[in-house]
Amino acid sequence: MGNLIHENAYLAREEVAVKMLHVSTHNLFEFQDERDFRRQTLLGIIEHVFRVAREFDLEAVGATTAEAAAAYRETVPLPASVTARALDRRGHEKNDE
Repeated sequence: MGNLIHENAYLAREEVAVKMLHVSTHNLFEFQDERDFRRQTLLGIIEHVFRVAREFDLEAVGATTAEAAAAYRETVPLPASVTARALDRRGHEKNDE
């Protein structure tokens, strides 16, 4: 993982609208089991993200993909000539209740 810091260093140097390292997981694993390799892997990834943040003087913030997208849209608004489209939420109605 050490190379990941340097491969993604351009995020810290360049004018990237939303600097983001994306880590995703699923809640179907037993992350509370300290012996489970998935928990150990996830903790290692989290430690690495914080190490990258410290090295490049960034703030590590937990966010969902939707929150990251909203931050991007706020930072880089659509030009006035472009009509914003609503997020397609078909199939999510039960989850929204």
